Amino acid sequence: MTRPSSLVLGLLALAASCSEPMPTGSKVQLAPAESAISTLQAGLGDDLRAVPRPCPAPGTDGFDFWVGEWQLRRPTGELFATTIVSEALDGCVVMEDFINTSGNQARSLSAYDAATGTWHQIYQDNLLGNWRLAGGVDGMAMELASDQQIFNFTTQTFQHRDAVSTWTPGPDGTVAQRIVGTLAGTPLTFFDARYEPVSDPVRAQPSVFPFCQFVIAGFRQLDFWLGDWEVLAEHDITVGDARVTTDLNGCMVQADFRGVNGLLRRSFLVYDFPTGEWYRYMAANTGEFVKLSGPWVGAVLTLTGIDETASGRSVEVRNTVRPAGDRVVETWETKSPSGSWRVVATGRYRRRRCAGSTVSSTDGCS
Repeated sequence: MTRPSSLVLGLLALAASCSEPMPTGSKVQLAPAESAISTLQAGLGDDLRAVPRPCPAPGTDGFDFWVGEWQLRRPTGELFATTIVSEALDGCVVMEDFINTSGNQARSLSAYDAATGTWHQIYQDNLLGNWRLAGGVDGMAMELASDQQIFNFTTQTFQHRDAVSTWTPGPDGTVAQRIVGTLAGTPLTFFDARYEPVSDPVRAQPSVFPFCQFVIAGFRQLDFWLGDWEVLAEHDITVGDARVTTDLNGCMVQADFRGVNGLLRRSFLVYDFPTGEWYRYMAANTGEFVKLSGPWVGAVLTLTGIDETASGRSVEVRNTVRPAGDRVVETWETKSPSGSWRVVATGRYRRRRCAGSTVSSTDGCS
């Protein structure tokens, strides 16, 4: 029997797989699991009151120099943007909230994968711009590389882009970022800016661009998942709560989970319209990270990826999200050496009546 990866074991706090249909009138059948995964097997302890929290730890602090409030200057000296960079998930991830003077807004999630010692970043803006990068610390700098297909609006064609983004801290408290590479084989400098620390930066108002909201239908495929949820495992046991939101004029989806045992997860999900696939970058305050991708087929979003474990093993993981009556069902599976999939965790999302309520609420929300 395949042993689930450490990330999957920690996904849903109790991580109890369910083998019975949902009691909501839905005809969706959940795949049976060989056995429920106990919290003791998951290394979480029987009392569910704590999870391992390795951050900050060596490696997870590699991007700390970028955390702060900044104004950005071009090489000419022109001020053109502001950004707020903060830590989340007990310091396991770095979040960026960027906006330029034209109202072009972007957000990114940078996460350290403790199992591999690799940093990953997913960046999305409200004009369909998307970067997916990976790398790590090089001397004092952070260096992340990207290699993907993009849509060039100028030529109205899909083109290959490869690039390296480097953030370098300066002795005066500033940070320099340059992105250089090639687009369709032509060398380019995609970005060149100097970050200057500033308190309470004056921020532009985001512009409204209709592409993701009204023009490209793929971006709307996860609208059913938006909202505040109670997350349930086997026998409708509450394992945590979740909030799923959309941002950047509908160009990205953020899914946050908080378990009753202190487990925190954050996902950025973006639709890559050149390929018709979704990309999900998910990190936890346990120092774990997984990157998945895949298409929306029928009524199910199906994503697959490789979870690298601390022991050096690679485990193929599959994640599905689907509407089921008035709920949402999310499953996690791992692949055995024989090629069969085994359900290791299932979460049922039950919508909360009061937005913002949590597992510890006493405000009467359910």
